[in-house]
Amino acid sequence: MMSPDDEDCTSSIGIDLGTTYSCAAIFEDSEPNVISDSTGKTKTPSVVCFSQEGLSVGTSAKNRRILQPKNCVYNSKRFLGRRYSEIDLTENWGYEIVNYGGEVAFRVDVETPLSPMRVSEEILRYLKNCAEDHTGKMITKSVITVPARFNHVQRQATLNAAKNAGFEQVFLLNEPTAAALAFHHGMNDADEKYVVVYDFGGGTFDVSVLHVRGRNFTALAACGDAHLGGADIDQLLVKFCLNKWRKLYPDLNLTVEEHQKLLHLCESAKEGLSSAKSKHVELYVSNLAEPLVIDLNRDDLKREAESLFQRTIDLMNEAITRAGLQPSQIDHVVVVGGSSRIPHVRELLSDCFTKDQLSYGLNEDEAVAIGAAKLANHWKARSDIRDFVIQEFVSASLGLQTSDKKMLVVIAKGERLPLMKELKVTTVKNSQTKVIFVVLEGECEQAAENSYLGQVVLSNLQPAPAGKLNLRIQFVFNVNSMLVVSAYDDDTGEKQEAALNCYGAFSMLNTAESCSTDYDDSFSLRNSCRKD
Repeated sequence: MMSPDDEDCTSSIGIDLGTTYSCAAIFEDSEPNVISDSTGKTKTPSVVCFSQEGLSVGTSAKNRRILQPKNCVYNSKRFLGRRYSEIDLTENWGYEIVNYGGEVAFRVDVETPLSPMRVSEEILRYLKNCAEDHTGKMITKSVITVPARFNHVQRQATLNAAKNAGFEQVFLLNEPTAAALAFHHGMNDADEKYVVVYDFGGGTFDVSVLHVRGRNFTALAACGDAHLGGADIDQLLVKFCLNKWRKLYPDLNLTVEEHQKLLHLCESAKEGLSSAKSKHVELYVSNLAEPLVIDLNRDDLKREAESLFQRTIDLMNEAITRAGLQPSQIDHVVVVGGSSRIPHVRELLSDCFTKDQLSYGLNEDEAVAIGAAKLANHWKARSDIRDFVIQEFVSASLGLQTSDKKMLVVIAKGERLPLMKELKVTTVKNSQTKVIFVVLEGECEQAAENSYLGQVVLSNLQPAPAGKLNLRIQFVFNVNSMLVVSAYDDDTGEKQEAALNCYGAFSMLNTAESCSTDYDDSFSLRNSCRKD
């Protein structure tokens, strides 16, 4: 029987937890090996089906999606850590999205409510099981990739999903940095390069500019869009087909099942157009004797999705500018993500860079998982990730709610990780015996418009006139983008600490408005200092 205490019986894994597809990899004999799922494929659809027949994940769940769309949840990563009020409900998802205490939830036949975190958990558990079947070892450590723009709540939800899936130790790595690690495999450690990672995936677009020197990876700038991926192109093609067909059949309306079938056909046609010049689409509908047919070609794809393609280039140029560089100064452009295979995308990139700059050597679908696996393997071998120096950015500002219900920014968006900051604070009224520090995330001046992460309570204060006590609040934000907030009473040595693990299956993903403190329990600044 395998024991996690037996080093020979354990292993580590890198996982690209994608919006539309996920991928897992391990290192064997110093080389990456991408894990095949139960169907023999290395690219696993990020789909989970909850039905009377049982739970299914991946390809089998995607196949069920056409027949049981209401029970099959896909693209759930787009909802992870987000409020119900923030999401776009105009898209035909197939499954039911409901408001559960202000959060997004999915209603299926056999289990409600269902959180986005639960869907991620099932995908991660499935990939873990596939890897354990392959290696014959327990997978205890994982490096899981997330978009560079993921905020603290989204990262914590991913971390919790991984822990619930059975991983004992988890490190979160930004997807573009993982791709850079995969590109770095086999390079001379002495090489010093400016690298752009252009990651055009199924659900999102991310671009990062990194300075790579040996095992030092420093993110200089990053841009991205959570609704800019292959899934968005699929929706445009669906609309194009329907508009064409409604010219012949003005009253055409598809059932939920027929719409999901068309979405599947458009996805397949889009992928096929990377190698073929046209693809035939044929859809049978219940109230027509003959199927609906259309031939999609590359010009159709280019015309319908041109604004999306151009936006990836605009974001890439913005990131390069933010890094203080010119395109000519970039040594390598690492092109990954399944949508980057589209011929017009490569034409646009060729207009921006030379052939020597563009790097197409990595498998677009596997590169991020391989980079994560490289770090996971190093972690297992050395029991420490710090041999790789990875410096990322804070993706969203973090701060405290003030007595006048404003947000006081302690760590600003864009600051480099890891870091530590302290504020010297004091009481706001005479004989105050307690201070409640409400921790927020967001960019809004009004506290109520930001996300509530948690709170730290410093109690049993010595009665004293307002402003006389010497208190301190400390934010520590590590390279794993996890936040620990500590409050100190320097007069007595009292300390209170909170690791802001604020996201459960359904948690208080509230605005600060619902978590306000009274003025009597608030604080005021004495003076501030910074320690990085």
